[in-house]
Amino acid sequence: NWKQYYKPFKLGKSLVVKPSWEDYTPKEGEKILALDPGMAFGTGSHETTSLCVEMLEDYPCQGSFLDIGTGSGILSIAAGMLGAKDILAVDIDLVAVEVARENITRNNLDQVVTVAQGDLTQGLHQVFDMAVANILADVILMLLTPLKHHLKEGGIFLCSGIIADREQDVAQGLLAQGYTILETRRKGDWVALAAKR
Repeated sequence: NWKQYYKPFKLGKSLVVKPSWEDYTPKEGEKILALDPGMAFGTGSHETTSLCVEMLEDYPCQGSFLDIGTGSGILSIAAGMLGAKDILAVDIDLVAVEVARENITRNNLDQVVTVAQGDLTQGLHQVFDMAVANILADVILMLLTPLKHHLKEGGIFLCSGIIADREQDVAQGLLAQGYTILETRRKGDWVALAAKR
């Protein structure tokens, strides 16, 4: 039933999220991101996703990219379309892993994005140029220490999903772990931070 209300919409400056069952002709400069969220979290219409994509555009990653809590895979797909090369998308939920894989195939990014079931950074061995986590403040705080082992020095960490009254907790957590906060953005009741390791 919800599908009838889910229509193509602009995300960031250049991406248009197009439900897989809708038709849309891109205007000049637009890139189509085809998405069917299925039972996974992430239609792309939430403020936190929008904040993340805007930051991905402003802090472009041309190298390796880690997407923690990928949900429907939308941020990995956006990162791939914006130039990231070696992307790992992780989610603890097996349904999300399956949905993200389907969406990545739908956008012809199988050669760029690998999807894996996993709990945050547990069991990871790679080190990445950039990481994104669009999850809850408490989970981001848990992630800050282990993430340092998987983010290159000078690497960028984008975190969102933070409700406004938890902004200070996350900012203090980042600083306490030695990250430099580059920018804070707000939309509605939500906050995203860009930080450098």
